[in-house]
Amino acid sequence: MILLDTNVISELWRPRPNPQVVAWIDAQAVETLFLSVVTVAELRFGIAVMPQGRKRSTLHARLESDVLPLFDGRLLAFGLDASHAFATLASKARTAGLTRAHRCLHRCNGSRARLGRCHSRHGTLRGDGVGRH
Repeated sequence: MILLDTNVISELWRPRPNPQVVAWIDAQAVETLFLSVVTVAELRFGIAVMPQGRKRSTLHARLESDVLPLFDGRLLAFGLDASHAFATLASKARTAGLTRAHRCLHRCNGSRARLGRCHSRHGTLRGDGVGRH
């Protein structure tokens, strides 16, 4: 199982996506790719705050009509177990003296990774095309 981050989906939507990200995605079996509901919320938010127009309409349709049906049965919820993992990770980041920006990055990426573990799975793909299994 590979839990995709928001920026991976966003990268694939670019007019000219990073070839490494495209190649990595193409090499994966689709049934191994998962999204969290947090990622879906971030994508919906990003689209909602865009100015009205063709690009916003296109991205909205792409998410709702293409991406979500593709991930049917492979959307992971953010429940109590994941919230506990998030709190643990965030408190460790603060104790380690990380800056606010670093804490946010660690929380977001870490909570997704932990979310996968809470669902008895593992793996993430960062937006820079680096897969971790």
